[in-house]
Amino acid sequence: MQILSLAFRLFCPALLATVVFGQSRETASRSVALIDLAPPVSPSSGQPFLQVTPENRLLLSWMEPGKSRRHALRFAISSGNTWEHPETVIEGDDFFVNWADVPSVVQLANGTFAAHWLKKNGKGTYAYDVRLRMRRRGSGAWSTEIAPHRDGTQTEHGFVSLIDGPPGEAEAIWLDGRGMAGKGGHDGHGEGGSMALRSAIVSFEGSLKEETELDPRVCECCPTAVARTETGIIVAYRDRSETEVRDIFVVRKENGRWRDPERVHEDGWQIPGCPVNGPALSAVGKNVAIAWFTAAGGEAKVLVAFSHDNGASFGKPFRVDDGKPLGRVDLAMLADGSALVSWIEWHEEMSELVVRHLGPEGSKEKGTTITPISAERASGYPRMVLMGGDAFFAWTDVEGAKTVRVGKVPIHALIRAQ
Repeated sequence: MQILSLAFRLFCPALLATVVFGQSRETASRSVALIDLAPPVSPSSGQPFLQVTPENRLLLSWMEPGKSRRHALRFAISSGNTWEHPETVIEGDDFFVNWADVPSVVQLANGTFAAHWLKKNGKGTYAYDVRLRMRRRGSGAWSTEIAPHRDGTQTEHGFVSLIDGPPGEAEAIWLDGRGMAGKGGHDGHGEGGSMALRSAIVSFEGSLKEETELDPRVCECCPTAVARTETGIIVAYRDRSETEVRDIFVVRKENGRWRDPERVHEDGWQIPGCPVNGPALSAVGKNVAIAWFTAAGGEAKVLVAFSHDNGASFGKPFRVDDGKPLGRVDLAMLADGSALVSWIEWHEEMSELVVRHLGPEGSKEKGTTITPISAERASGYPRMVLMGGDAFFAWTDVEGAKTVRVGKVPIHALIRAQ
């Protein structure tokens, strides 16, 4: 990957305080009691992903290593307190496993499960495909695995977001490196040609339709995000201009048609490499919230902006970090139009997972520390979802034996009167 000096420093704790951070802002004033949910994962597990299913249950997926370089994509479901027996989607010795490019298992509106992972397709470091398979409600059989792309190039395909398509089908959005093939870049990644954002609808039977290029030039390795609004689908991602400005954009699908990409806010972050720090999206009806990390002007920030028109436009962003953020954001909207945003922050010689509550008018509340978390890449992207009256968190604990952890906090403990 082409992750150059500034981007490297964003993930190097020894340089955090001297390179990209401004003056310290208000720090998190308190921590909360995190209830450990003891997920049914093995030691050395990682790459967690969380979803609240249409049946209002918690779905956790993760990767587990095995012998002889084998890995398994597994998932388990919980009512919020106890876990059902974990299941395996697929296992093999040809996975591409990466701290930021994370597999997922989601349940669609009709009960069908859809899973995605990354599979090596050549000898190059970044030669891999997206693979998908589905399982109908009440069935134990998974469909034959397929790729949502048909280019056949030994380049990077990843950073997938899955969401409901037509009934029983999944819409996949991913970063597609076919335009980088044979352009002289290292392993087809980072130099020569451009990474694109693409989408396709995938059926249980393995058919593909509406294969679309959404943006021909995007940041090479920042995760994507997707949400459903009253009028359709909205996707958020990090763009890449011809002058290496890498700001956050959205693209919307309404009435079955993708619109042109639009910039959320003109940060003007010019950086000659990927910072591996993607946006987060959440929507309730026509209200949309988006969170992202930027280091424009050499100062690291976490920003949040709100939309009240299904993502057609966003208001002025609010800064929510405490002054030394690493990013890796997540976001969840509440029914009242406010949101909880999470990110990793550097606090007094240690990094922590922090959450802050804010509404469309901003917030006077301070952040709340959820748990200490390593600043190393091995800790991955922490996940946050809301279910019932609780906020659920999943992350990879790398202190001691590496493992996926899941915990919950009452939402009311994260919201304080302004």
